[in-house]
Order: sequence, then structure tokens, then C-alpha cells
Amino acid sequence: MSSNNNIFAFWSWFEDNLGRIRTVLLDPSHPDREYVVSSLDQHILAIGTFTWDIEKGMHRPWSLTISPNGVPDLLEQTKAIVEQAPELADWEFYPAHQPKKQDFAFTVYDEEMNQKPVDANPWHYVLIPASGRQHTLLIEAGNCPHLDDNTLYAAVNHLVTCLLGEETKIHRIADIEIVDELDEEHHKAAKPIVQLGLGVSE
Repeated sequence: MSSNNNIFAFWSWFEDNLGRIRTVLLDPSHPDREYVVSSLDQHILAIGTFTWDIEKGMHRPWSLTISPNGVPDLLEQTKAIVEQAPELADWEFYPAHQPKKQDFAFTVYDEEMNQKPVDANPWHYVLIPASGRQHTLLIEAGNCPHLDDNTLYAAVNHLVTCLLGEETKIHRIADIEIVDELDEEHHKAAKPIVQLGLGVSE
């Protein structure tokens, strides 16, 4: 089946199963949950290597995000999928994760699926020019000795995506580097991580 046919099949399934999806959202323990989740997985993976997320919408009750997983080449594909979405009164559809309010103290799962606390309040960042409008994002996160490198990167990536939104992150952040302590040169230019959204929009 071609990509366009898979997209059409997905949105047709979505419209046909709105009642089931709503029931599962209102009652996560409902027996239809496994069917809805597995069907969403199958339909979306049939189109491409994307992930999805359903949560409360900004302007309507629900939103569905089909994410390119931070991959620039996949962003145009997720946009093409969302462009074909039906107009539904209770739903918003997005081709990338939107900026959202984030508590700077949160938890993240490590590779063994153990929850680990993260406190990003004392973190600082520096934007180092790369190519065009892109920057390397240097983050000082010296209060995380309890996190392995992969878990710390996942925590930083999650926070940056929440603060900027996935599309802005793709377009403006070329790379992320994490250090325990900034050197003297970068320390002078550092800003609190809570100001990252303002810094990237400048």
C-alpha cells in the first residue's frame, strides 16, 4: 500500500473509531484501550517511523500529535499527514510536539525503566552559533550525578522540546551538549534555562 493510501486508511479508521477513542480517553482502564493503542501504533507505523501522543488540546478537548521524533527529514512527512486530517470539532492535530508549560522539577525513566527525579531549576544554557540560524545548545546541568548519560540526555531533550516546541527545536538547535560546569568563557554568556524560549526566539 502506498504512503498516501496508508494516510487515507489511518484517517478513515480514526473517524470510524472516534467513539471508542473518546471512551478510552475518559476511562483508561476500559477494555478497548489495547485495541485503540495497538491500532494507532499499526496505522501510524504503516505510514512511517513516527510516534504519536494524545493529550488535552489547547483550544479543543483533545489533540493528536504525530511526531517526527526530532528528525528534520521526517517533519515534512508529518505535516503532509496532518494536512489530510479531517475537521473534527473536538480535535486538534499537530505534526510535531507543541511548546507547553513544563514543571522544571520532573521525573524521567532510565534504561531499566526506573523513575529518576530531575531538578532543572538551577540549570543554565549558552547558545553557540552553528550554521545559518541554528545553534549548538550548551547546557550546564551539574546536579545530576544520579543519572547516566543517556537518561540525562533524555531529560534535557524532553525539557528543551517542551520549552521550544519540536519544530522550533528542529530548525534552531543543531546539537545539544551537556556539561557539569561551564568554562569561564561560556559562564559569562550563560542564562537560566527557564529563559531558553526567549533566547531562541531572538
